Amino acid sequence: MKLKYLVILFLLTQCKTEPAEVTGVVTYFFNNNLGDKPDIGAKVYLLENTNKINHSSLDSFLTISVDKKNYKDLQDLKEMDIKLSALGIPTAKESLQMRADESEKVLKRLTLFNAETEEKYHLLDSRSNEQFLELISKSNMQTTVDGSGRFYIKVPPGEYTTLIVSNGREGNSITTIGGLISLDSIKLSSGEKKEINHAFGMQ
Repeated sequence: MKLKYLVILFLLTQCKTEPAEVTGVVTYFFNNNLGDKPDIGAKVYLLENTNKINHSSLDSFLTISVDKKNYKDLQDLKEMDIKLSALGIPTAKESLQMRADESEKVLKRLTLFNAETEEKYHLLDSRSNEQFLELISKSNMQTTVDGSGRFYIKVPPGEYTTLIVSNGREGNSITTIGGLISLDSIKLSSGEKKEINHAFGMQ
């Protein structure tokens, strides 16, 4: 009887799960002189992955938002190359062709996400923002980055979507006007300690 009790106790001990710990450092680019600074006040959200968690629009928007800015910059540079080429600057024609080739590549990526026009891009931005607000409203596991730029949170083992929202670096879209966003997925086992670091650059 005593042996049976000990076996049961052993099995219960083995089956016991320990909380996982997620820590990390979050920074943002301040300027060329000072570089990165701790992103004090940034928010970190963890959402347990279920069938109800959908971040496809947000994921798509964050993927192509940099491409959108690059495409605009390339168009501006192309205009400058056209003017320089008309003035007979020998390197302008070669530069123009290079920028045209790069623009075509970026446009293909934007088209892949159905964001190749301003109207389509803003529509995706709007859907992305709605999804972002829904995600953070569902999160009951969140924390704030402290004065040293670090965060710490304990959660049950499982698979999670992580959202980090910058307090020091804003974007120029509806989705990121309240802060640039980092989106990722992690898997945590019992008692695991995982470090997630993120540096928000300029958009």
